[in-house]
Amino acid sequence: MTISPSLAAGGGTALRAALIVAMLIVTMANSACTPSRQEMQRDVNSALPEAIARRSRWLGADDDKDRAVQEAVKALLQQPLTPDGAAEVALVRHRRVQLAYESLGLAQADLVDAGLLSNPRLALAAHFHQGSLPSQQAQPPGIAVDVEWPFLSVLFLAQRTSIAEARQNAAAARVIDEVLATAADARRAVVRHAAATEVRRLQRADVEAAEGNLVLVRENTRAGNQTPLDLAEEELAYQQALLMAADAERDATLTHEALKQALGLFGGEGDVDVVALSSLPALPVPDAAIVVDPAELEVEAIRRSYRLIAMQRDLDAAARDLGYASVRRFLPDLDVGLVADVDGSDVAVGPSVGVGLPIFNLGQGEMLRRESLLRRGAADLQRAAVALRAQARQTAVAHELNLRRSHQLTTRIIPQHLIVVDELERRLNGMLLFPSRLFAGRRGFLQARRQETEARRDAWLTRIDVEQLRQGSTPFMSPMSSMSSTAGSQANPSYSAQGHD
Repeated sequence: MTISPSLAAGGGTALRAALIVAMLIVTMANSACTPSRQEMQRDVNSALPEAIARRSRWLGADDDKDRAVQEAVKALLQQPLTPDGAAEVALVRHRRVQLAYESLGLAQADLVDAGLLSNPRLALAAHFHQGSLPSQQAQPPGIAVDVEWPFLSVLFLAQRTSIAEARQNAAAARVIDEVLATAADARRAVVRHAAATEVRRLQRADVEAAEGNLVLVRENTRAGNQTPLDLAEEELAYQQALLMAADAERDATLTHEALKQALGLFGGEGDVDVVALSSLPALPVPDAAIVVDPAELEVEAIRRSYRLIAMQRDLDAAARDLGYASVRRFLPDLDVGLVADVDGSDVAVGPSVGVGLPIFNLGQGEMLRRESLLRRGAADLQRAAVALRAQARQTAVAHELNLRRSHQLTTRIIPQHLIVVDELERRLNGMLLFPSRLFAGRRGFLQARRQETEARRDAWLTRIDVEQLRQGSTPFMSPMSSMSSTAGSQANPSYSAQGHD
C-alpha cells in the first residue's frame, strides 16, 4: 500500500498533535494527589485528645505499630481496668472503630474516582469494496479507526473533586465522633460494672444480716419474747433480701458481659476485672456555684460536635452536587476524537465530534431528587442541633443533681447511719434492746451504702457524658436515665446493665 507524501505528512502531524494532547491529559489526570492512610490517620488523631489519639489506630496502616499496640492492650487486660484503660482497649479491639475508618477509606476511593478522567473509546471498522462486474477484481478492504474521548469530563473535573472532598471531610468527622463515642462507652461500661460489683457485695452482706436477724426472731418467738407477726415480718424481709441479692447477681453478670462487648472482646477471651468504684478519682464537691453551666455546655457542644460538622459537610456536598447537576443537565455529552480512514492508497486523518442531543431526558428526575436530598439534609441538621442543645442542658442539670445527691449520701446520711449503729451496739451491750434491732440497723446502713454506690455511679456516668459533649461527641443515651433514684433502680434492677454497642 502506497501512501502519498502529502497525506502521510498531514496524517503524521495530526497524529503527533493528538499524541501530545493525550500525554498532557494523562499527565494532568495522574497529577492529582490523594492522602494515604497514614496521612488520614494523622489528620483524625490531630483532632482527638492526646490520651485517645495514642490508641486510636486504623489497623493495617503500619503492621509493626499494630503489633505493638496489640501487645499493650493484652498487658492492660491482665490487670484491673480503669475507665481510661478500658477506653484504650476498646479503641483497638472494638470493630466499630475499624468500620468507621473503612468508611473513610471508601470516601477516599470516591475522591480518587472523582479526580480521574474518563477513558477514551476506540472503534475499528472495516469496509469491503465489491467490483461492479464479476470480472473485476475486489479492492483491498478499507479500515477506519476512531478514537473518541468525553471532553466534558475535563471541564467538570474540579466540581466532581470538590463534591468528593466534602464527602471525605464528612466521613473524617464521623470517624472522630465514632472514636470518641467508643472510648466514652467503654468508660461508662467500667463504671457500671464496678458499681454492680459493689452492690452485689453489699446485697450479699444484707442477706447475711437478714438471715442472722431471722434466726434470732425465731428463737425469741419460741421463747415467747416476740410474736408470730414479728417472725412473719422477718421472714418477708429475708425473702426480700434474697430477691435483691439475686437481682444484684444478675446485674453484675450482665454488666460484665456488657463491658466485654464495649471493649470489643469475644466471649471466650476470659473474665475482665475492673477497679473498685471507690478507687476512682474523687468527684467535685458541689457548692453554691453551679458545677457545669447548662448554657455554657450547650454552646460548647454545638460548637464542637463532630456529628453536626459531618452533617454540615454532607449538606455542603449536596449543595455542590445540585449545582453540578443543574449545569450538567443542559450540556450534552460531548465526545471529541481522531478518525483515521485508510482506503487503499489513501489515508484520511481528521477530528471527530460526537454530541448527545438533550431532547427527551433533561435530568428532571435527578434534579428533583437532589433538591429533596438537600432540603432533607438541612431539616435533619436542624433537628440534630435542637436535640443536641436539649441533651447538653439536660446533661448539665443531671450531673449537678447527681453530684449533690452523692455528696449528701456520703457526707450526711452514711455518717448518720454509723452513729445509729454505734448507739445500737452500745445499748445491746447494756442489755437495753433486742439483738434484732441491731441487725435491722445494720441492714439500714447497708441499704444506705447501696444508695450511695448508685448515686456515685450516676454522678460518674453524667460526668463522662459532660466530657464526651465537650470533646465533640454525643452520648447515645438520654442523660435523664442517669438520674435514677434508689426506688427507680429497685423497680428496674437491670439499669446498671444498660449500654449500647
